[in-house]
Amino acid sequence: MSREEIVGKPGSDHAADGDVLADDLNAARATLSAWRDRQPNGSEGLWLGAVTVPELALDLQLPLFEELAFEPTASGNRTTGWNFVRTQQQPALHSDRIEWGGASEDYAIRVELFEDGRAMFMASFGALAWKDEDIWPLALLEYPISAFRILSRIYREQAGKDFRVVADLALFEVGDRGLKPGSPGSFRFGTQPRRRLTEGQDVFLERPLEFSRIEVVEEPDRCGFRLLRRIYQAFGMREEDIPAEYDRKTGRLVLPE
Repeated sequence: MSREEIVGKPGSDHAADGDVLADDLNAARATLSAWRDRQPNGSEGLWLGAVTVPELALDLQLPLFEELAFEPTASGNRTTGWNFVRTQQQPALHSDRIEWGGASEDYAIRVELFEDGRAMFMASFGALAWKDEDIWPLALLEYPISAFRILSRIYREQAGKDFRVVADLALFEVGDRGLKPGSPGSFRFGTQPRRRLTEGQDVFLERPLEFSRIEVVEEPDRCGFRLLRRIYQAFGMREEDIPAEYDRKTGRLVLPE
């Protein structure tokens, strides 16, 4: 067979599956970047967005989604700590999404899960700060992983479906906030100066990352870690500067309750 018989003539509707998938992934990346850029003026803190390719059809009225908002262990998160399961009120169900969050004078978090598989997680800098540090490394480490653990629990219920997940991580309005390398419990941490951004007030990934459904379901911590590496790079730091509480061999974040 000729190439045209296999993949179709240029401009035909019979393109190869790989080409269609590549186009869909590029469209998902564009959607994700536009979504990130549409965040209201004044938004600050950590932002994580995810889009599935192809879109899903989630039933947001299932008890699972309310359980995810109230029960950290339902998604493998800690009962305490820097995670997205700290809501003080009933999740709000809308026509296309379910959302929950929590806020005080010191911090704010928000989660939005859409029926088409999209997800957004936000944590203010107040939620990322602790012990007089501008950005507490363990909080910056745990929040993205917490988000992927929630996604892992949701996507696990989509057994038999094959889809990709495109995810983006950003820090809005960082300003002159600093981040120290290493683990807070190490001697090195106390002797290191805070690293600050060399330019700009926001940290964006140059290109959102792509994951398979199986990667998110089986290794959510690794997925969150891959995104976080890019954030540390923006601060001029390497992977080894990320706290050792994330075990590189097992691909798991282990923090005490």
